[in-house]
Amino acid sequence: MARLVALLLLLPASASAFSLLGAKPLAVKEFGLHVEFGYPDVSVRFVQPIVTTFQVEPRLTFYYAPAIAGGSIRPGPGAVGNTFGVRLKWMVYDKGGLHVAVDWEPSLWLGYTPSFNVGASFGAPGGVIVDYTFDNGMTVLGGFHFPFTVLMFPSVDAALPFVFSAGFEMPLTAKMNLSLSFDGGPVPVIKDGKLNRVGAVLVGRVGLGWVF
Repeated sequence: MARLVALLLLLPASASAFSLLGAKPLAVKEFGLHVEFGYPDVSVRFVQPIVTTFQVEPRLTFYYAPAIAGGSIRPGPGAVGNTFGVRLKWMVYDKGGLHVAVDWEPSLWLGYTPSFNVGASFGAPGGVIVDYTFDNGMTVLGGFHFPFTVLMFPSVDAALPFVFSAGFEMPLTAKMNLSLSFDGGPVPVIKDGKLNRVGAVLVGRVGLGWVF
């Protein structure tokens, strides 16, 4: 792994580095599209900057497995459904290659199998993203989030995930990036007002991103 990172850092310089996972928004005149696939889902995210420090990112996800192991508030094996969400990202620090942002991503999910269920992630109290972009255009990033989640139908359960994130993006062309990301952390699940169990969120994705 260390040898791979070293080789990536030796990539030739990119004249127009951008990041769709990191803390720095795109230029206001640009528009982004990010497609990711892996475990437990496939997603398409649209990236629309509003001002130089703020952008909006609607996302549609198709999931085919529970993201939470050891007791999910979604159904277990065989879970299939969609999530519909939007991430709001504000960059609060920008100096050199280092960027810091806070974000908030509320979402709604619909589960179709093994039984119909409806839930919502309020995204509160949000999260923090930190990244560093090298001269060759490669971006490494990390962060953490607290996506408070509620299952609303057929029963009412709640989850309080504490999720750590890490990943990188590397330019393939001036307008296209390759990304790799991982999320993981403990997930206390609340049922009937009491701690019912503690699971673990496990997510890994490979993606391609474009700017237009």
